[in-house]
Amino acid sequence: MRLYEGWEEMIRDWLEPSVERHQVEIRKAVDEVGVRKAGSAVIHLRFAAAHEGILYADPTYHPLPSSFYADSLRAIEEAAGEALQKVVVVHGPNCDTQVAEVIDQLQNQFPNAQFVRQSAGRCEDFLVMYCASHLVLSVSTFAWWAGFLGRGPFSKRVFYPYHQKVAPLSMAQLRRWYNRLLPEQDEGRFQKVTYTSVSLDQSGSCMRRSVSGLDIKVV
Repeated sequence: MRLYEGWEEMIRDWLEPSVERHQVEIRKAVDEVGVRKAGSAVIHLRFAAAHEGILYADPTYHPLPSSFYADSLRAIEEAAGEALQKVVVVHGPNCDTQVAEVIDQLQNQFPNAQFVRQSAGRCEDFLVMYCASHLVLSVSTFAWWAGFLGRGPFSKRVFYPYHQKVAPLSMAQLRRWYNRLLPEQDEGRFQKVTYTSVSLDQSGSCMRRSVSGLDIKVV
């Protein structure tokens, strides 16, 4: 990220999506989905094992505990000075069970918010995050670019998953690479939200997948 310092706006000019070709998707994101309305937020969920298969997914792209999303949503409410009314959950295919589990956990903490799923195509999903006023990232470069590039006639806040420090020889070090992509100089946009990986013995927050009859915890 040090290579980006001082060049953020120029990079956004260079890499801005061809929005003029996607006015239908943008109008849907802004007008129908309502990602810029007061009291709204967008969160991204990524379950690599579900998307790519348990044997092929990179384990460093790990699902985040629901506590991270809850902390981020509370930070959005505090900054806005009002309760959330709508949370749009962007996710990929083949992970309905995992997404439902996260939504259930968050619904218990935000009972007055409406949770709406968004899983269409790459373009539609990207633009929902790109246009959002409040975006909560997962460990995902797809979501990262939506948070970094997204701009317009509105103030954008991106809530960033920052893995807690761990012992130098801990295997959890492999999951901290995403920390190095935090644009710390991008003041006013990126808000760091600290979390820790779900451990094997914390079954209450683990995501589960059934693969060939085996019950597997995804941590």
